[in-house]
Amino acid sequence: MRRTRLWCSTKLPTPPVAIVVGVCVYALHGQPSIPYANLSYALASIHGAVNPNTVRFRAPSSVRGRNWHEAHTSIQAQFAIDFPAASLPDVVLSAPRPGFGYIDVSMRYDEVRAEEMAKVASKWRVNGEVLGEAQFTGLATGELLHVIRFDKIPHSDLQAFIDFLPQLFRTLAPAHAITVVDIWKLEYKLTFNSPHQQSTHWTFGNSLIVLFSLSTADKAEVQVADIVLSWPGWWMWNGVAVGMVYPGRYDYCTFCKYTAQMLEGTKARRHTTAMCKKLICMKCGKVGHYDTTCKTAFGGRK
Repeated sequence: MRRTRLWCSTKLPTPPVAIVVGVCVYALHGQPSIPYANLSYALASIHGAVNPNTVRFRAPSSVRGRNWHEAHTSIQAQFAIDFPAASLPDVVLSAPRPGFGYIDVSMRYDEVRAEEMAKVASKWRVNGEVLGEAQFTGLATGELLHVIRFDKIPHSDLQAFIDFLPQLFRTLAPAHAITVVDIWKLEYKLTFNSPHQQSTHWTFGNSLIVLFSLSTADKAEVQVADIVLSWPGWWMWNGVAVGMVYPGRYDYCTFCKYTAQMLEGTKARRHTTAMCKKLICMKCGKVGHYDTTCKTAFGGRK
C-alpha cells in the first residue's frame, strides 16, 4: 500500500528544525477514512468526546434539569426551521459538574453535516440566551468512529505494538466490537546544518494515531463518551508505560500517572492532579488541593 504523508504543524523555534508529519501505515479500506488534519483536530481537545457528526455547545447557565424538556424542544424546533428536509436531531444535555454543562446535537451525516449546522446554530436561542459558537465538532463521518494516540512506543517494537492493538481493544471494551480502521505513525523531519553540508532525516516520533470503529452485538445506541470514560491514560506494555491520548480521556493525575487509574477494589485511586494527596496546601497544611483553591484558610473563599 502506498504511504500517505501529510504536513501537520509548523517549524519549532529552536534548532535542529523538526517538522511533524503523519504517515499512514495501515488503511482498512485501502485509503484513509478520515483526513489526518481532522484526526489532529479531534485529539486537540481530549476531554471533549462526542459521537461523529455531533456538535457540542456550552449549555446556557439558565438550562437546568427542571427546564431541560423546554430547551430540548426549542433546539429541535429551530433545527426544523433551518433544515426543513432533515430528520430531527438527537439532543443530549450533559453536566459534568454543577453549573457547567454541554448540549450535544447529533444529526444524520447524509442529511446535515456538523460543520454546516454549527454555523447556523450559533444564532439559536435557548431559554432566551444565544447558544453561541460550537465548543467542539465530532468527526465528519456517518460511521461510529473514534481516535486515539499512543505515545512512547519504542521504535524497535513498532510492529509488535501494532499487532497488539486488537488484543488491547478487546481488553479495554470487552462488551463492544472494536475494529482498527486506520493507523498513522508520526515522523519528525530533522534538519542538521553544518559549515560543510546540510543533512535531513525522517525519524519515527514514538507515537501512533489509530482510528477505530465501535459497534455492539445488539445494535444498541452507543455514546463514545460513555465507553471511553473508564479507559486508562497509560498502558504498561513490555515494561513501557505507553501513553494514551483520546477525546473523553479522564483528566488523570500527572504526578501519579498510571498508578492513579485503578477504578475498583481496595486500591482504587483514580483522581485528578488537583485532588492528589501528594499536594500540600501552603495555606492550611492539608493535602489534596492547591493553595489557590483552599476553602478553609483565611482568604481562600471566593
